[in-house]
Amino acid sequence: MEKKWKELDILINEFGQGTVIVKVHKNKGEQQFIEAFREHLSKSHKVIYIDFAKVSNMRDLAKMILAQAHLLFEDCIDEELNNSMRFWEREDAYRFLDEVLKVPQMIIENSQLSRIVFWSENYTEVLKLEESDAICAMMRSVFQMQQGVVHLFTSDSLDQTNKIFMDYRKPFFRFARIIKLDDTQ
Repeated sequence: MEKKWKELDILINEFGQGTVIVKVHKNKGEQQFIEAFREHLSKSHKVIYIDFAKVSNMRDLAKMILAQAHLLFEDCIDEELNNSMRFWEREDAYRFLDEVLKVPQMIIENSQLSRIVFWSENYTEVLKLEESDAICAMMRSVFQMQQGVVHLFTSDSLDQTNKIFMDYRKPFFRFARIIKLDDTQ
């Protein structure tokens, strides 16, 4: 696992590359590894953490991201952005999520931060949502334009991960490097 730690550290801290961590055996050791790595990243970066197992729809996702942004970047959010955020909540769910996904990049542009990590825990749960195709397409279109925001996803299922990140017909095709947590490697 030490080799995986180093690989993840390089991908995120040096290359800023989107990465997917797949729990192959779904055991306690893999979960502890992921939690320790998130803690490690939190020491050097601001980490927006979203657990997709708790997301029930597009508006819910937008509210979670907005709450994390307020919590982490309170000192970086000026009055204009704060007013905009309150306005977005009145928009339809699609536009609300689209605007909220852009917040990390706005914060990078208006602060001294050089990197923010956007951590999507249990990301394959997005496939269970009614608006999953729209959410994935929107996230990809916003994420690919962000500089200084690193996207990290976790998953319990290699098959589901491949459906999202390895199918050429899907928006996230080849967006992120897949790292399988497997003690045998």
